[in-house]
Amino acid sequence: QIAAVGSKAAAADAEKRARALGLTVVTVHEGSLYKVRAGQYNTRSDALAAAAGLKVKLGGDPFVVSGS
Repeated sequence: QIAAVGSKAAAADAEKRARALGLTVVTVHEGSLYKVRAGQYNTRSDALAAAAGLKVKLGGDPFVVSGS
């Protein structure tokens, strides 16, 4: 997950930045938050490595979640 934001516009901005890096993006609306998730990885290890790289490229504090 690369972002959890309170507005659709902020989610769209996070989506745009992730897509510019060639990532597949899914946004899930849960309660008052739009949770932007990037990528689909074969293993948790792959996802953790990607999250570390995304922190450098996108900022924030990306973390691994299971499912969409």
